[in-house]
Amino acid sequence: MLNTKNLSRKAVWVIVAIALILLFLLPVFATSKYQIVTGTSIFLFAIFATCVYQVAVVNRLLFGAGAFISVGAYTSAILVMNFGFPFWPAMLLAGLASALVAFVIGIPILRIGGVYFAIITWCLGEVLITIYKATPWFGGVDGIRGISPPSILGTPFVGPVPYYYLALGLMLVVIVVFYRLGKSRFGQDLKAIGLSDILATSLGINVPRHRLMCFAISCFFIGLGGSFYAHYLSSIEPYFFGISLSSQVFAFTVIGGLGSLWGGLIGSTVMTVIPEWMHAVEQVRPLLYGAMIMFVIVVMPGGIVSLPRQVRLWRKGKIREAEG
Repeated sequence: MLNTKNLSRKAVWVIVAIALILLFLLPVFATSKYQIVTGTSIFLFAIFATCVYQVAVVNRLLFGAGAFISVGAYTSAILVMNFGFPFWPAMLLAGLASALVAFVIGIPILRIGGVYFAIITWCLGEVLITIYKATPWFGGVDGIRGISPPSILGTPFVGPVPYYYLALGLMLVVIVVFYRLGKSRFGQDLKAIGLSDILATSLGINVPRHRLMCFAISCFFIGLGGSFYAHYLSSIEPYFFGISLSSQVFAFTVIGGLGSLWGGLIGSTVMTVIPEWMHAVEQVRPLLYGAMIMFVIVVMPGGIVSLPRQVRLWRKGKIREAEG
């Protein structure tokens, strides 16, 4: 008999392979640098959104991603500009610094669930912004400017194409790591925690430790993205990492699908491309994000990634899957 399940899996991997080939060839056939820059932006925000998804697996909403992006960005910039570190070690240390901050603050705040955890992470970002503004070490209000670009074998990045491939490679690493993590025993334990702390505890899972490790791992990759962000822009200022950035990352995650590994990439693609096509939207971008989040919550609680399943339900005369 024909195994339709295996065929569907093969079809998915074929689509993924074709998509990867197209992504790698985009700079070759791009008609303008603008398209390459847009692709880089999509990959970068997909990294952040995927990390927010991973934290959501253990039933915690990371609304303050900007805080950990800023830790990675400032760590990398200071190491390179003040201590002469090469970009690649600085990037790794930036990720570790972000993970360390997550580990330290995660011990007390991960015990707090619901919207309170989201609020605390947002408040952390505002506290860090205040510190950056008040501390000359971080450049004060003016931030850090003239950050040197990454280099490979002594050749610095020039133009948007190297950054495009670096962002693409980093995004693929993040997706593969979290995909493999989800298939591992540790990943299954995290999913059990997301379903119920009591259930996970009854299975012998150390809930606080697993949740803390998940939070630290996610923030490590957010820190790597923050390092890329700093060198890509070549300058950083405290206000870059405020509520606007955090809400943008969170919106991309929710719109794409907070319960799916692919939600971050899908949400980042859709919510980056649409406003770029509609330049007039720039002035009302936050309103657009808010409207999209409300639409998704009401019509597609699973995000855009759940659209095929939702269409099948609509054809059966159902609005959405039965809850509970």
